Amino acid sequence: MIRIIGTIFFLAAIAASAQGEIRGEPVEYSAGGTTMKGYLAYDDGHSGKRPGILVVHEWWGHDEYARRRARFTDPKRIGAIGYCFGGSVVLQMARDGMDLGGVASFHGGLTTTSPAKPGAVKAKVLVLTGGDDKFVPPEQVEGFEKEMKAARADSRVVSYPGALHSFTNSDADDYAKKFNMPIGYNATADKESWAEMQKFFKEIFGK
Repeated sequence: MIRIIGTIFFLAAIAASAQGEIRGEPVEYSAGGTTMKGYLAYDDGHSGKRPGILVVHEWWGHDEYARRRARFTDPKRIGAIGYCFGGSVVLQMARDGMDLGGVASFHGGLTTTSPAKPGAVKAKVLVLTGGDDKFVPPEQVEGFEKEMKAARADSRVVSYPGALHSFTNSDADDYAKKFNMPIGYNATADKESWAEMQKFFKEIFGK
């Protein structure tokens, strides 16, 4: 039996092998008496325990984009990634000392009302941000780096020049027009940040 871990915002994903077929299916689970909806992606050709990754979606909600990102457990090898709103969520999970191997934030907000306390962050932290992100300006990045240093956290920030907020979402240009927002897709930053995240988790969990 596969256990779904998380809240209404989480999508469970399991690292895939090269041999099986990636399958995805909606799931329902309960927490605190509330029934929640998620999405489980897994490799049906792989047996045994594998690292699990929680995917936290953007502000737009649990949509096909988030499900597509899930098409990639051992409870001691759990990580989390998040986009935009979800990026902020996974960073707060790390700040709060959740027992995670690592968290990766894609164009997530970096401020918080509950900063990490010294020694509290157990997870390794990777922040992937746009160099021209109007929602995450340089001073916010600098403040986050100072917070992580003070907390003695193992963290790293990678900034992609010219990339705006939501740079990984191929629908971002449409959202920009619809809501008149300074966001946009950046294919180069999308590809490079995904590779950076894969390298990050490979270093943590191995093959």
